Amino acid sequence: MCVCCIGFQSTRSVRGRGRGRATGTGSTSERAGSRFNSKYFGEIIAQLDDRKKDIVRDRGFGILLQYDGCSAPKGFIQWISDQLDLNCSDFLVGGKIIPLSTLSAHLFLGLPMEGEDIRQAYSESTKSQFLSAIKESSLPLIKTFGQKLLRDTLCDDDVFRYFMVVALSTFLCANSSTLPSPFYLAPLIDVSKERVMGWNWSKLVYDWIFFFYFELQKEEKKHHWGLSIFPCCMSFFPCCLHLFCHLCLIWI
Repeated sequence: MCVCCIGFQSTRSVRGRGRGRATGTGSTSERAGSRFNSKYFGEIIAQLDDRKKDIVRDRGFGILLQYDGCSAPKGFIQWISDQLDLNCSDFLVGGKIIPLSTLSAHLFLGLPMEGEDIRQAYSESTKSQFLSAIKESSLPLIKTFGQKLLRDTLCDDDVFRYFMVVALSTFLCANSSTLPSPFYLAPLIDVSKERVMGWNWSKLVYDWIFFFYFELQKEEKKHHWGLSIFPCCMSFFPCCLHLFCHLCLIWI
């Protein structure tokens, strides 16, 4: 997947950098971890036939098909997370500032950044409406969506729904559950191109990352976990860290 520059500011004092985790105890290999399954997402993409890829492209999400499933080393992911300044949502690398925003997600992922807020659209009926759309009585496992996506029995709308569930659950908005989150299912009920492009997908990804990051920060302070929590709670950096790793390799 191609990564483009989102704009750098030149300098900032290192005293304002991150939260100081880089100087903590334990090696980066011991602290880093991730539950998002980008490798699985890449394997699914590799097995899609041309018809299914065309359906995804026609709905405006063809850029996700360029992902090849590669991943950055865990130690490097941890190092990047150590450079995050939560006060201003910036990565601070080598004296350069890499700003994080909804625009960042849009430029990196090519996802729409205007339209309705996906998280705010969630309601108690979202899950049931989605299940009705895919004709299921209960929410399948993420890997069940992947398995069914590779079959030839899905209609065009379901191909897109199943692809996006896998993309969101394993790459864009991953968490530690084996089930998709109901919070991003609202845009997958009516999947006509006009309706799908009317949601702010970039904001969803950006908000998802920082929601989990701030939750982790609160838990660290509450339980005095410090760095030991990282091996089991890196799911808040699903795609962002992976893509920013490539960016930082270019600039440092």
